[in-house]
Amino acid sequence: QDGQSLKTRTMLQADINRLMEELDNIANTTSFNGKQLLSGSFINQEFQIGSSSNQSIKATIGATQSSKIGVTRFETGAMITASGTASMT
Repeated sequence: QDGQSLKTRTMLQADINRLMEELDNIANTTSFNGKQLLSGSFINQEFQIGSSSNQSIKATIGATQSSKIGVTRFETGAMITASGTASMT
């Protein structure tokens, strides 16, 4: 046991739920130049990085909604685990 009461656990869970909702809000509304960046629709976008037309990179940013990024859990003395995907070609 960690000494937390039912009321404290309920309040902590409510805080976590609000933070997850905010994460989803950020993921669904963050955009640049009219393109959604974190919703999962930023796929295979090409950027010119040099002075020549053949100097470019393509980037994809996966969805970052709370349901897509995996679960992170922390307990004193335990390992922290996170998951996600990023690719750049």
